[in-house]
Amino acid sequence: MIFALAALLLAAAPAYGPELEGFDYAFPVQRFDFESQRQKLHMSYLDIRPQRPNGRAIVLLHGKNFCAGTWETTIRALSEAGWRVIAPDQIGFCKSSKPERYQYSFQQLAANTRALLDHLGVGRVALLGHSTGGMLAVRYALLYSDQVERLALVNPIGLEDWKALGVPWRSVDEWYARELKTTAEGIRQYEQATYYAGQWRPEYDRWVEMLAGMYRGPGKEIVAWSSALLYDMIFTQPVVYEFDKVQAPVLLLIGQKDNTAIGKDAAPPELKQKLGDYPRLGKQAAKRFPHATLVEFPELGHAPQIQDPARFHQALLAGLR
Repeated sequence: MIFALAALLLAAAPAYGPELEGFDYAFPVQRFDFESQRQKLHMSYLDIRPQRPNGRAIVLLHGKNFCAGTWETTIRALSEAGWRVIAPDQIGFCKSSKPERYQYSFQQLAANTRALLDHLGVGRVALLGHSTGGMLAVRYALLYSDQVERLALVNPIGLEDWKALGVPWRSVDEWYARELKTTAEGIRQYEQATYYAGQWRPEYDRWVEMLAGMYRGPGKEIVAWSSALLYDMIFTQPVVYEFDKVQAPVLLLIGQKDNTAIGKDAAPPELKQKLGDYPRLGKQAAKRFPHATLVEFPELGHAPQIQDPARFHQALLAGLR
């Protein structure tokens, strides 16, 4: 009986294509075609124009287990405040191309994003980066400092160098084998413990199924392979050593219950306990950036914009003024 029920639930679970075909965002998805590394690629993106523009544009940079679509409440809040909001899916993620051979770097993803903005005729912008998107936002601000008016970082990862601290290196092949085992239940357990500080609400399941659906679909292998390449990029390309070179004002929005650290599951027990200490890491980062404001959310986890949107957006909009 139990096995029959499990089989029924599995059969009813959604399966999506390798570019999230079958999963809809709350806003119209557009496509930017370009060439990079001798390949024809495309970035999917959202471009939401406000009814009462304030003359400013902001680019939303998603995290590793997130997409442009997961920003939907933030897009609404910013648009209502007059911002033009541009939210791309980076190459290797979600509804964008997943090339089998690509030299992933934060510089390359930043250059792709700059190419998209040039295509849209958008110059100076604010950046809002969450999780891995925080690492990308910092790299973008270093590469295109004259194009960045302000930087907002939401529980960015990369506030510490895991490799230098002693987290074991994994090969891309090892990351790939790990990613092939991805399940909805595994995603849910991880997100509950890390993203939502032990809490769970039914609306979070939409984002679990968004990710899990790609691993159930016909493109499972390329999704897992892209994820493996991206994990290698995140682990081996720290940005923490260059915080002091960021000239734009930085707003740090840090959920204090977060404990995210890439590769922590492979770390020795004594090291594992020390990693992802966001109360400490947020304060350290605020001191390293030349112009930083730190806002702490004591009871929130890795995704405060999803866990408590009203409180988060109030702090975000105040910090962006």
